[in-house]
Amino acid sequence: MSPIVKIVLVFFAVIFSLKLKSPLGLSLFAGSLALGLWLGMPLGALGRSTWAGVFDLPNLMLLLIVLLIVLFSAVLQETKQLSKLVAAVREVVHNPRLAIPMMTAIIGLL
Repeated sequence: MSPIVKIVLVFFAVIFSLKLKSPLGLSLFAGSLALGLWLGMPLGALGRSTWAGVFDLPNLMLLLIVLLIVLFSAVLQETKQLSKLVAAVREVVHNPRLAIPMMTAIIGLL
């Protein structure tokens, strides 16, 4: 079987497990483990690859950035500043289709 077909099948298996309300992290981990084994990676190489990917500096920095954005968003929501920000954006942008992406961009830039 072609590696592309295997990737597509594992992708659909992950989507199906998410449809069954499995946790995202668990579904992705199981999918990557299944794909690695199905493509013939030895367990040792799969473990080293997973370890290297998890503790790679750019990945850790990305994780930190995402966590800080979520924390910042929670602080804005808790202090009621988020609703004021949404109201200000809606005054400037009258199209709701544009207001939502602009809110995401503004929070990301802050």
